[in-house]
Amino acid sequence: MSDYPTCAKTFATFCVYHDTADPRDITAVLGITPTRSWVRGESHGTKRVAAYPTSGWFLSSESEVVAHDSLRHFEWLLAAIEPQRSALHELRQQGHRMGISCYWLSKSGHGGPTLTADIMRRFAELELPVGFDVYFTGKDDGMDAT
Repeated sequence: MSDYPTCAKTFATFCVYHDTADPRDITAVLGITPTRSWVRGESHGTKRVAAYPTSGWFLSSESEVVAHDSLRHFEWLLAAIEPQRSALHELRQQGHRMGISCYWLSKSGHGGPTLTADIMRRFAELELPVGFDVYFTGKDDGMDAT
């Protein structure tokens, strides 16, 4: 496992949304099987059932990459989607919205995820914004803020 001592867990997801399109159409254009998908209006939830407001298609590194360094997860996603550059353009032309979401769980509340210049350039060339969902375990790491 890639060592990143301040991280308890991380993974990255390539997300594609559309107001009405069927996720199977995205699979057909990209030639990639999603980790997860849903259709607009499909029900979700157990305590409070709701319907998805848009269709979604997701490719996640969560079960594919064993590393606490988010860069390894970004590299895995890029290896899958960079060859599909023209397909991404085609999907955008059809009204699809897409981006990268990175989940990052801190072990200690210090030293968050990083992006290298190369990773940022590659995502920028694909016109993919990167967002972070950062969470903290609340465990005391022995560091005093004073």
